[in-house]
Amino acid sequence: MQVSTKRILIIERNPHVRDFLRRELVKRDYLVRGSRHADEALAVVSSPEPPDLIVFAADTPDIDTAGELQRLSWSCPRTPIILHTYHEDSVDESIAPFVTAVVEKSGNPERLLQIVDDLLCRKTNRDDPNGREGR
Repeated sequence: MQVSTKRILIIERNPHVRDFLRRELVKRDYLVRGSRHADEALAVVSSPEPPDLIVFAADTPDIDTAGELQRLSWSCPRTPIILHTYHEDSVDESIAPFVTAVVEKSGNPERLLQIVDDLLCRKTNRDDPNGREGR
C-alpha cells in the first residue's frame, strides 16, 4: 500500500476530538498534524511542509473565528479549509469567503472524511496541468 503524501492540519482545541479525527484520517493514509489554536496552526502553515487541507473547529470559545480563518486563508490561499462546527446552519457571511466547505460535527465522521477525500482529489487534479487523476 502506498502511503499518501497529502498533509492535513486539524485545528481543534479539544484533544479527544483532535485525536479521534487524526486516527480516522490516518486510517485513510493521510499525514495528519494537530494544533490547539490558530497561532500553532500558523507555524505549521509556514513550515517547509505546509498542509494540503485544513480542518478548523469553529466552536472554540474566546476566538474570532472569522479573523482566524482570514489569517489562515491569507497564509495559505490555495489550501482548502473545512469549517467543522456544531451548527452548520449558523455560519455567518463573514466566514463564507474563507472556507471551502462546512461540515457539522456529529459522532459519525463519514461526511467529513468524504469531503476531505473529494477536496484532496480535486486539488490534485486541478494542480496537474495534464489533468491526470491522482491521490
